Amino acid sequence: MSTMSLRMSDEDSALLRRLAERENRSMNDTAILAIRRLAEQTVVEDAYADAVSKVAERDATLLDLLSR
Repeated sequence: MSTMSLRMSDEDSALLRRLAERENRSMNDTAILAIRRLAEQTVVEDAYADAVSKVAERDATLLDLLSR
């Protein structure tokens, strides 16, 4: 396990504290959960963008005809 210090504004620290209290978690666990959620969301968004790109390439002629 590695250790990391975060520098954040007082506003961000207060926001993290409120979120942690709301979720009944530590601030550390809340920050880790937020990082994981963002990483998962990024993976999903990248996969969606790749799928859209593949469909656009594959069906370029059809999409062009439908847009007229």
